[in-house]
Amino acid sequence: MRGIDATLFPLDGGLYDIGIQFDGDIATKDSFDTFILVALLTDARADESEMRPSNRRRGWIGNEHTPDFEIGSKLWLYEQSRLTRTVMNEIETEAVRALQSLVDDDLADSIRGVDLLVTTTGVNLTIDIARDPSEVEKRHFQLWNNTGV
Repeated sequence: MRGIDATLFPLDGGLYDIGIQFDGDIATKDSFDTFILVALLTDARADESEMRPSNRRRGWIGNEHTPDFEIGSKLWLYEQSRLTRTVMNEIETEAVRALQSLVDDDLADSIRGVDLLVTTTGVNLTIDIARDPSEVEKRHFQLWNNTGV
């Protein structure tokens, strides 16, 4: 399985640019980095039970007319939550849900684990993805950092 993810290059200010090959195609690599970033950090629309005012439910506009296919996660609902063990478990469950299409689309064998780590500088996710043949891809992503630091 080669070339399943776009190659991203970090820029100043926390921005990224997509790599372009000499022939004009998007440069690819054998990883899930772009998929993970989009799956976790794109806002999925909250339903009425999660957010009462309809104008505050967020969501990516591309999901508006695709009820059977939705990109993103509802991790944004937890940004201002107190990090109790229950909330941390819900965040881990939501991350697994957002990444499940990797398995559903046969790009990975399983999401072996998503662990939340709270540090003095923020909240981080560690993700273990099992792939054939017996390869495991482990990634670390910062969800939130302390504000005002």
